[in-house]
Parts: sequence; C-alpha cells; structure tokens
Amino acid sequence: MEENTKYQAWIGKDGTLQQKLMLSLEDKIRREELIAKHFLAFYENTYGVRLPKKITQRDNPHDFTFSDETGDIFLEIVAISDSSSGFRKQSNQKLLERLVGDLENSIIAIVPPEATNKELREAVNKINEYPAIEDAKDHILELFQERINAQKPIVRRLADKNKKRIYITDGINEPIKKIVNDAIKRKEGKGYDNVPEMILLIDNQIIEYSIKNIGTAWINLVKQNQTSLFREIFLYTGYYSKNDSTHSEFNIFPIKCALDKKVKMAINPFTRWTIPIIAFVNFHIYKSKRFLRQMLNKI
Repeated sequence: MEENTKYQAWIGKDGTLQQKLMLSLEDKIRREELIAKHFLAFYENTYGVRLPKKITQRDNPHDFTFSDETGDIFLEIVAISDSSSGFRKQSNQKLLERLVGDLENSIIAIVPPEATNKELREAVNKINEYPAIEDAKDHILELFQERINAQKPIVRRLADKNKKRIYITDGINEPIKKIVNDAIKRKEGKGYDNVPEMILLIDNQIIEYSIKNIGTAWINLVKQNQTSLFREIFLYTGYYSKNDSTHSEFNIFPIKCALDKKVKMAINPFTRWTIPIIAFVNFHIYKSKRFLRQMLNKI
C-alpha cells in the first residue's frame, strides 16, 4: 500500500478526466526532509557521486546544510503550484477532505479556485440530496457545466466504496515554463551569500500538468537557466513514499547540472531532437542498485 499519497484529477483540454497520484504530507518540514532524502539518493544513483547526508543546519537561512568529512552541501527547496491561486486550491482540497471525513463513497468535487470555505461546506452538506453517480467519466462534462451555471462548487458521491477524492478545479493555468522560471528568479532574489554553491530543488505540486507536459518544456527550461546563479537546479515530482523515504516513487528533471549528459546535449546548438526528450529518473529506492543501473542505462 502506497503511503503519503493523494489521488488527484483534473479535466484535460479534450474534456476527458485526467488523474494521477501525488506525494502528500501535511507537515511542510517533514515533506522537505523526505524530498531531500529522495534527492540525495537520486544524485548518488544517477551521477555516482555520494553527497553528505547528515543535516548540520536547518533554515539558516537556506533549507538544508548537509555535511561530512568531504565538506558541505547547501540545498534550498521551493514549492511550485498551478498558478498564483494554486495553493488556495490545495487549501480548499484539504478542507474538503476534512468535511467528507471517512465517507466510504468516492466523491467528485468541481471547485473554482476562488471558492470560499462557506461555499465548500454548503456543497458538502448537500451531498446526500443527489443520487450517487455510477461512472464519473460519463457525467464529467455535465457536472462541469452544472458548476459553471451555479457559479459555486459542486460535490457529488460516486456509487463505489473506494474512498477516492477526485478534486477538480477549473482555473486558468500559467505555462509550466513561466511557473518554474518565476520560482527560480524568486529564490535568486533572496540574496543568499552562498547561492553559487547552492543546489535548488523545485518541489512540483502542480495538479493540472502531467510529467509529459513538463518533459515537453524541459529543453527550454534547461537552455533558459544555464546562467542561473544557482550551482545546480532540479525539478522534483513525488508520487508516494514511506516516512523513511523507502518504497518511494518520484521523477527528477535536471535543469542545470554539469554532470548530466542530457543537460549538456540540450544546451548544444548542434543537437537535433527527433522526439521530445524527457530527462527524468523514475525509480523505487528500495529496489536493488543493479536494477537501478539497468534502468538508468535505458534513459
């Protein structure tokens, strides 16, 4: 059973229901520590470089200083969401989950990003006034139109007993390149003295973009950020993980990294791409190093 995960859903441009799992931890400190462990494991397995793992400083002023006899590593983590209203969306979603509690039925909620807590509570209170829906995919466009007509959130039960929480928002998203680049610029503007020695890890909490969307934007992100003040930049997307960081699945895209061959290829003007390159590692940490090497060689 996957831990620390949340089922997410959204409406694609073609009107179909898209869905995925996302890493979910309420405690920001625990989330950052878990992500940092994933990153250190990724770096060692991908580049053959063992980074320090002992935390010697926290939030002073950057998020982590890792140290050992070889020296220090400075790590800063920045979270990104769908847009300026993205974290409001996530706040609404957490409220929704508290309101429906342990309801056995799966639910589907279509919520505008500007929805108030009162409107969401009213929608949940009316959940039993409507018959349970057999298949959300058959009704998604109808529910979406109902939400638009009502100008308020709607929440409906599904007939199954799987306890899934399908949360859909219908705000306008900014391009993924802009979201990532804005986050990098914000952190560069913090004025840390040791930025040239610091690794920036971008925690992707975007609901309504898939890994394929990020992969399509990856080459431009690489080219646009080679002059960044940060030593290295990576984009992390988590799916699930145990608290000790094992039994985990996540993706990491290198954006600025002198050790990464794909980054070097992306910034070479003579490189010709025949297909969009998705430079990421997707692996379970608990699997053997032999398996990891075999899989990494396929990328």
